[in-house]
Amino acid sequence: MNYLYEWRKQGQVIDEMVYYGRMNYFVEAMCPTLPDSVLLGYSGQQWRWAVDNEGEVWADMVGSRRLYDSGLDAFMMCFGDGPFTQAYSNEAPSRLGEFLGLNIVRSFVSNNSCTLPELMRRKDLQNLFQDSGYKPRK
Repeated sequence: MNYLYEWRKQGQVIDEMVYYGRMNYFVEAMCPTLPDSVLLGYSGQQWRWAVDNEGEVWADMVGSRRLYDSGLDAFMMCFGDGPFTQAYSNEAPSRLGEFLGLNIVRSFVSNNSCTLPELMRRKDLQNLFQDSGYKPRK
């Protein structure tokens, strides 16, 4: 079974974050020398903005209850491609949901005994998030 491309129903924003986080983590595991900025398709400046503002973006996602939203507007803001994420700034890169998702999955792997195949087989993305112990950089 191909774990990366199996059919699934779109859920809430947090489910998509973890889903894309797992996909990017898999690519990272296969290409360990690939810079983070290249992995997510960011310029160096966009990567720096994402890292520097991770805590504020996460606080906004939690505070606005966007993590559990399943509406198109929330998905477009978190995963839509473009030159920037207007909700934050013209310097904010697009697809910040993927950036946060990668960090959630990295946190999960560092806080749990889990091999790559086990990570990819996990179906309950909500539990993966809850077990991640994710704390964004301030």
